[in-house]
Amino acid sequence: MENNLIPPNAGENKGQTALILAILAFIFFFIPYCSLLSIPLGIASIIFGSIGLSQAKKANAPVSKPKTGLIAGVAVTSFIILCVVGVISFMAIKNIGRKEKMENTIRLEISRKRDSVNAKIDTTKIKKNQ
Repeated sequence: MENNLIPPNAGENKGQTALILAILAFIFFFIPYCSLLSIPLGIASIIFGSIGLSQAKKANAPVSKPKTGLIAGVAVTSFIILCVVGVISFMAIKNIGRKEKMENTIRLEISRKRDSVNAKIDTTKIKKNQ
């Protein structure tokens, strides 16, 4: 005989784990060199929250903890991704002007080198003709 009994707190532990992982992801995001851990922690929080929610729904158990963990995981992961995209965009916009300035500097240096090479060629032609 198969034992298909699901405990009444089905999904509650996974929901609590999801909430803890979401909180850790949020905290790690603000710690230098640990912020790389925040995205996998947020994704793990979403996974645990969704598994806990499905288990709780199957067992007709309360879904408050798994739902809270899932919502917190989605919110924290979205916040982290938006912050990363914002920082990358800011750095890209900030460096647009630098790129043009750098290109102008390179063009100026190339023209100076070209002028100095042409001047050397002209002086060698004059010396040969004398």
